[in-house]
Amino acid sequence: MIEQQGKVVAIENGLARVRLGGVSGCPSCDAGKGCGAGVFGRLLKRHPVELELENAIDATTGQAVMVGIAEGVYLRLVSRMYLVPLLA
Repeated sequence: MIEQQGKVVAIENGLARVRLGGVSGCPSCDAGKGCGAGVFGRLLKRHPVELELENAIDATTGQAVMVGIAEGVYLRLVSRMYLVPLLA
């Protein structure tokens, strides 16, 4: 399971709008002392992403939540986005 922490920014019609991302790496990487993920994050200028998800846990605005996606689903999405156009 690939997980990322997000923050609920709005609740509308049973859906929670969750903001993910906007961070470049762990504090060590951001300081230039880690594995380098912070450098790549700054180069790629990762911006926050907002997703509308079913509010099955009755989250409230401002609450921190953990959003997860199965590795198999992630690999299928990545292959559709990158591999299929490459092969075409």
